[in-house]
Amino acid sequence: MPRRIWVLTTKEELASVRAPGIIVVMDVLLATTVLLAAVENGAARVLVRANLAEALELRQKLGNTVILGGEQDGKNQHLFDLDHHPHRYAVETVRGKTVLYVSTNGTRALALAAETQNPVLVSCLRNAPATARYLAQRAWDNLYLACAGSRQQLSLEDFLCAGVILSHLELADVWLNDAALVAQAFIEGQAVDNWLHRGRVGRWLLDLGWADAVQYAGGVGASNTVLALTEDRVVPVDEVDGGHDAHADA
Repeated sequence: MPRRIWVLTTKEELASVRAPGIIVVMDVLLATTVLLAAVENGAARVLVRANLAEALELRQKLGNTVILGGEQDGKNQHLFDLDHHPHRYAVETVRGKTVLYVSTNGTRALALAAETQNPVLVSCLRNAPATARYLAQRAWDNLYLACAGSRQQLSLEDFLCAGVILSHLELADVWLNDAALVAQAFIEGQAVDNWLHRGRVGRWLLDLGWADAVQYAGGVGASNTVLALTEDRVVPVDEVDGGHDAHADA
């Protein structure tokens, strides 16, 4: 039986995962982009929770030294120390600190992926090529590229990220589901950063005055850091693999 790749267009489709494999969760605007920034800028720990209630409960246990970041339905921002703009997670803010992050879609998608008991990677456009290089070095029969989506609908930026990962994989003799075939065809010859501004979430962020966040998120290949979810923590994948080179320029 050939290896199989499934593009899941929303986090809700994670309920369909049956066969064991590797899951890659993508919430480009902006959860997985922020998680990458927090890790790369030196946070001592980056923890995630599926919803705000769980995050507030954990923060109470850990104390106020924890940085609570993210968003929840665009509301309750007074409860957060940092919002979901990646530039807020600068070195001078997060280095050596514990960042606890929650979002409407991205961290919920991570929680759903974890429930499948499969290895989970955390990707965005900035580290999508590095994620693909890592996957090319691993043995898997099933690969699930899980778009977080929004309001149970496809988010264009997550679908673009799936397409970028596919474009960096050798797909000869690999079976693709229909969504993967469309993502593969769509990404060919496309200027990804231009499409980010055209999707529903991208337009919403532009209306907020966050063009710089959209531009940052669209930096395809800017990072060589591959991220994994281990329990409730987002870490560089080599911490999980015990020294496997996650930064190889294959």
